[in-house]
Amino acid sequence: MPGSRKRLGQDDGAVTARRGRPALDRQALSWAMAQIDATDGRSLRVSEICADAGVSQRTMRSAFQSTLGMSPSRYIRMRRLHLVRAALFSAMSGHTTIATIGQRFGFRDPGRMAAEYHALFGEYPHETLRRGEHVARCG
Repeated sequence: MPGSRKRLGQDDGAVTARRGRPALDRQALSWAMAQIDATDGRSLRVSEICADAGVSQRTMRSAFQSTLGMSPSRYIRMRRLHLVRAALFSAMSGHTTIATIGQRFGFRDPGRMAAEYHALFGEYPHETLRRGEHVARCG
């Protein structure tokens, strides 16, 4: 469907990048976040999002940095880690593995994922899984 979408700034009354850069940046950010949310954790490339939105990677990076204080790729990675956390919390360890959940959300290296997970949440994936099981049992 990438070809069927309107590009940002075309036929929708949007201002051009030259005169209305903040408006274009907000549109680019909104577009990208909708695309990222729609993938439900599938590994996305920033170049794919930019191509679909019809903006340069520089414009997209600028929009993310000025609004969220991080790059698009960092936002995507954090979003995927949050999805992993939700899946771990609702999973039962006897029915799935942390590696399987990580792979579902595009993490190929379980060790690296665990380190990033710990850095973001202050606990390791197995701790979240165990806590989720405890909540499920205790109700």
